[in-house]
Amino acid sequence: VAAERAAAALLTKVDAKRTAALSLKQSIEALKVLERALQACQRMGSEVEEATDHGDENSVADKLDGGVVPLLTEGCVLAWNLAQPLLQPHLRSHVHRILSTCVDALEDAGSPLQDLRAKLHFEVARCEMATDFLAKAAEHLNKARL
Repeated sequence: VAAERAAAALLTKVDAKRTAALSLKQSIEALKVLERALQACQRMGSEVEEATDHGDENSVADKLDGGVVPLLTEGCVLAWNLAQPLLQPHLRSHVHRILSTCVDALEDAGSPLQDLRAKLHFEVARCEMATDFLAKAAEHLNKARL
């Protein structure tokens, strides 16, 4: 009877760890999908800027009607929220690229979300420090202070 209880407790622990690992894997995959979407949105924003600069009448800019920047901003907020559980030292490498993408996207879009931008710069700096890129980390820390 005691052995059965011990086996059941062990199975419960194993199941909990498997569930946590699966949840972690799904979060990382969701961030990868979101990163690709943000990059596509950035490309659309670049096309809009180019079309506006060239004065094309039937351009992409007319069809999008300025919807790229709010979409980009919402995507970055979503990325920040999804990345929160992964901001641990042993998981930080999984979020480095998407946080860098968000930093660049918000900077290019001139986003007014200064608090989010500062947090993103700070976390990217921590990622850079973890990979021993101290000059890049210092640059992001300076941007986070502004």
